[in-house]
Amino acid sequence: RDTLARVHDIRSLEHLRKIESQDVTSPFEKLWPRYRLPRWARKDKNFDVAPERSICFVHVGKAGGSAVGCSLGFSLHCNGSKQRQGQLPKLTTSVFHKDVYNCHDNSAYFLFVVRDPIDRAQSAFNYERPSFSGDGDDDE
Repeated sequence: RDTLARVHDIRSLEHLRKIESQDVTSPFEKLWPRYRLPRWARKDKNFDVAPERSICFVHVGKAGGSAVGCSLGFSLHCNGSKQRQGQLPKLTTSVFHKDVYNCHDNSAYFLFVVRDPIDRAQSAFNYERPSFSGDGDDDE
């Protein structure tokens, strides 16, 4: 389908009804029925979106993914952030994270946040690097 038709589809989603998170079918829980989807991978506000119209958010570490995930309604290190209004948070129904694959195989779109690879590597290094106080007693 062409881009204009897809834009029309997104605009026609105003009728989506809000549903409770516990009523949402989780692809993760279908694949692994003995496991529950972690709290941070569930949304507080969900909308009834068919899988073939849904967006799967792919969290890429150290690329701003937690901030974007929070604005979409996922609880990824949010520090009090709330889900934003608009079509994108409504249509983004699932998350793909290093620990959880909760996306429908027939999701219409996958949303990635990307970052310069060198900046990302430096950020990851600084995030994982132990801090040193400089007092010579860093064996703790």
